[in-house]
Amino acid sequence: HELVQVSMAPAAAPPQAGMKPETQVFTNTFDTMPIPDDPRALTLSGILWDEHDPYAILNDRIVHRGDPIGSAVVREIRESEIVLETRDEIVTLKLF
Repeated sequence: HELVQVSMAPAAAPPQAGMKPETQVFTNTFDTMPIPDDPRALTLSGILWDEHDPYAILNDRIVHRGDPIGSAVVREIRESEIVLETRDEIVTLKLF
């Protein structure tokens, strides 16, 4: 996953000469929802469709093809569904 570094000046006043603005680091993972062991229990809340690099949002986490999520791996992201693979099964989660 990609880290994005953003420099931000304090909101109350502009930085003074010679002072560095605050630096905050953001990741593309929210990590707010737990990951269940059963991939059928994952919540698919969005898909950003791009023919070359689609991604989906599962349990508040941004995932791409090949990413692990719980006991599964993201095998395919389609326009309105995602295909996950575990050691024993293939699971398809639909957006609608």
